[in-house]
Amino acid sequence: MIALKALILLLANIGIGCFYVWLIMAFLFLPRRRLRVFGKLVPFTPGYLWRKKVWLFHLVNRYIDDFLYAAVNEEDTESVVCAWEQRAWKATWERLATLEQSGKIPAPVARGLRRFISQLAYELTRQALRNLVPYLMEHYKARSWLDLAEQKLDVAVVMAYAQRYVFKYLYLFMLALCGLIGLFNVVVYLLLQLF
Repeated sequence: MIALKALILLLANIGIGCFYVWLIMAFLFLPRRRLRVFGKLVPFTPGYLWRKKVWLFHLVNRYIDDFLYAAVNEEDTESVVCAWEQRAWKATWERLATLEQSGKIPAPVARGLRRFISQLAYELTRQALRNLVPYLMEHYKARSWLDLAEQKLDVAVVMAYAQRYVFKYLYLFMLALCGLIGLFNVVVYLLLQLF
């Protein structure tokens, strides 16, 4: 009887893990239309991606517009591009602190080298974000690709790819993870039964 309870405990853990993956898939993709039961609307219908497809593409378009505006407007110190540039300078400056503290290089030379490399990282980030990315977006017509994807992309296709390439491996991962957790629970249960 104890072995049967331990086996049920293991299978329950695996079942809970697989249920979580199914719940994620159901929340994102199922059902395709609004459901009504006795005239009342069932919450979370249709699936999240069916409801939010248009909103998602508008959000991506807005982020692209904001990024391109920030890339052109160099005076705006509150923009995302400026924040990334400052983050690159600060990260380089902090990483090169050991150069100044090592004592192997004279302090004025180390400080100048640290300032030069930090400024170089800042300028490289600045050129990449303000010139290269907008050029690549225009050269490869990223906006037209996004508009085409909005028109042609069907959530059913995304669902098929997600089931094939994402949820299949997520099921296997959760099967292994919850199986290990279940084994740990079984061992603890059996030890509690013995003592």
